[in-house]
Amino acid sequence: MNYNSIFLKHENNACLGLEDGRCGLVLLAFLLSEKNEKYKETGLLHLNYLLKHVYESSCLSFKKGLLGIGWTLEFLKQNSLTLKSGNESLLSEIDDVIYKWVNFCDIKNFSINDGYLGCLLYLCYRLKGNRITTPYRELSLKECTVRVLGRIYCEITKQEPLLSETEWIQLHVLMGLFKRMNIQNHISDNILHITRSMLKKNNYTLKEQKSNTFTTYIYSLSKTSTRYKVIKNFFV
Repeated sequence: MNYNSIFLKHENNACLGLEDGRCGLVLLAFLLSEKNEKYKETGLLHLNYLLKHVYESSCLSFKKGLLGIGWTLEFLKQNSLTLKSGNESLLSEIDDVIYKWVNFCDIKNFSINDGYLGCLLYLCYRLKGNRITTPYRELSLKECTVRVLGRIYCEITKQEPLLSETEWIQLHVLMGLFKRMNIQNHISDNILHITRSMLKKNNYTLKEQKSNTFTTYIYSLSKTSTRYKVIKNFFV
């Protein structure tokens, strides 16, 4: 794949999201920089633009909005893909937006893009990063997590849960991550037991998307990396 032509084509991209905007370009460039240092400069260029304009985004979704932007910033920091600092205040503001969304809005679905699984993915990476410096911040994120896990558990114990095949797989992977973090072990174990049974009984598989988006390119890269293999589950 000619990544140079992709970056050249989108060098003036005004979108901010992970799927088709600057956030996607940032993550793609920094993943590529592990094998080719020249992409680090490209990544920093798009990261500076993203940080300058992120407050223009009113979208919350993982693919196009703040969930994906916040998750990407946390992912880059945890994996030492960028040395740029100063994002913690921005992430704290995104935390507050997600907290209000989870606690005061009627979220209608369970998808990674704009539902409970997307919230859970964001919360998982924020909590496992060990970079939260105030007890209040950690407590609010854990409170959010408890609420999201509770709503997911209520849904998957219904006779006909609303989750798709892909969402069952994504939930199973997320519960595996939470299990390692020792957060809400009881409910995490219960959800993990249900997802394991569902996957074993139905032989679910990820439905790979065929599209020319940054998330598709990132998915292709993550499949070939043992270090980032887990993230491919969230980019289909």
